[in-house]
Amino acid sequence: RLAEALRFLWGEYQPRQYWWECLDTMRKLCLACYMLFVQTEDGSTKLLRLYLATLGTTMYLSVLCFAQPFARVDDFQLAVGANLVLASTFLSGIAIKICTDAGGASVASEECAAYFGIDSAEDITTVAIVLGGAMLAVLSLVVTWRIVASARDPTIRLVFSGREPILELPKGCSFHGFLSHVWGTGQDQAHTIVR
Repeated sequence: RLAEALRFLWGEYQPRQYWWECLDTMRKLCLACYMLFVQTEDGSTKLLRLYLATLGTTMYLSVLCFAQPFARVDDFQLAVGANLVLASTFLSGIAIKICTDAGGASVASEECAAYFGIDSAEDITTVAIVLGGAMLAVLSLVVTWRIVASARDPTIRLVFSGREPILELPKGCSFHGFLSHVWGTGQDQAHTIVR
């Protein structure tokens, strides 16, 4: 009963990777909370926090691509896209931080141009916003396309979740069978076929 009541925590994942939600929650805690404990005196003016966040996000993205914990492909694609946007945001933050001094003013354009080929922190900010917006727009288009495509296809859906059932074939099997019958009149005949 408890497992079914908590199905919203593990229902999106493959049965062998039901624990993935715990890992994802730890990642979120690390990025949102634990980073504040890094260089508590002057961490907001240093690069270490951004570097660790970028490293953690890319490591998580690598493990996510290797493990593929989601039961549905579109959930996996959405998670990969979201983590790519997050990693590009942190990388843009590093570039902006390098091109600004401790007071927040832009440093000499030669330094910025030498590192990134862009003259100022304002230009890097513009590029980061355009890049992030483009990635979010593409991600939104892909999600919309998937929703429209899946709405057109007739499918069997589970009553309790409204989603397609996960039908994994056991080793040695090649086909699934679905027997539909009226409970009152066809139960005995369908049971005979299954045996």
